[in-house]
Amino acid sequence: MNIEDVCSALSNPTRRRLMSVVIASGPMSSKQAHEIYQQKFETYRRESIYKSLETLVSANLLEKTYDEDDGLRYSARMTQLQLNLEGMEVESVAE
Repeated sequence: MNIEDVCSALSNPTRRRLMSVVIASGPMSSKQAHEIYQQKFETYRRESIYKSLETLVSANLLEKTYDEDDGLRYSARMTQLQLNLEGMEVESVAE
């Protein structure tokens, strides 16, 4: 996992909130994430939520899978991270 990608992805408050939504609610579509985000936080364009989810996937913080019944689903790859600033590494913390 690239520390620059992770820090960049998490530098945005919308993406941090989306991470918390996916972690708390489990696997979901971008439409479901958009609906929950708007209920909990603020009105936001659905396309912007989708782009934010994709940024989190690119940083390996979320996983995107395809389900025949439900379509694309986003789920958290991990719920806790540990940054090693000396080695410039990101590691998942066992829960």
